[in-house]
Amino acid sequence: MTPAWILPIFPVMLAGTLAGSFSKTQPPAFALSMISAGLAAQGLGILVSVFFYATYLSRLMAFGLPVQRPGMFIAVGPPSFTCAALVAMAADVPRIFASAGLAEVSILAGLGAPDTLAAGVRLLAISTAVFFWGLSFWFFASAVAAVVAGMPDRTFHLSWWSFVFPNVGFVSASIRMGVAFGSEGLLWLSSVMTVCLVAAWGFIVFRCIRAVCKREIVWPGHDEDTD
Repeated sequence: MTPAWILPIFPVMLAGTLAGSFSKTQPPAFALSMISAGLAAQGLGILVSVFFYATYLSRLMAFGLPVQRPGMFIAVGPPSFTCAALVAMAADVPRIFASAGLAEVSILAGLGAPDTLAAGVRLLAISTAVFFWGLSFWFFASAVAAVVAGMPDRTFHLSWWSFVFPNVGFVSASIRMGVAFGSEGLLWLSSVMTVCLVAAWGFIVFRCIRAVCKREIVWPGHDEDTD
């Protein structure tokens, strides 16, 4: 088994990532609603993913590494996108609280100065994001080690796309963490990984087209819905 069972919840989870990116373009009142909805979607996505992680890890320990090793990178996605979403949404909180006023938000009324409360929310979000970044790094390192150890099946499969998409989330999270902490090392690492991802994307596009032309995938008798 690979973490591919997590994929159906990805669209819901990405709503949080998009909310963190687009809230800055909205008036404070709308931005607050967008962030609240995005946080709910992100929470749903990461919690459902955690449920599947239990099954994935238990089967990993019971049966060993899967044949389709690239699929292991799918596990990197949920904590990575959650980390990136939390940092992005928290970055817009000071503007929202300062402009909208706490009195307009019933749950925040009477809790203190807007700037102090916004700083606390942002600190909590970044602290939680560090937790998720560490988890995503562990999944990333585990997947890299498994691939380096050897791929029993070296023919192209659609699971090879897992080299790209989940790791985009990890790179995005690393960039946001690097900016939040002012870490030049993390930003440089993110830049190197971005170049590697672009190269991997180009190589996988070539192999995918080649596999279709050679009737190795998306062809009768060559199903991709197996672990």
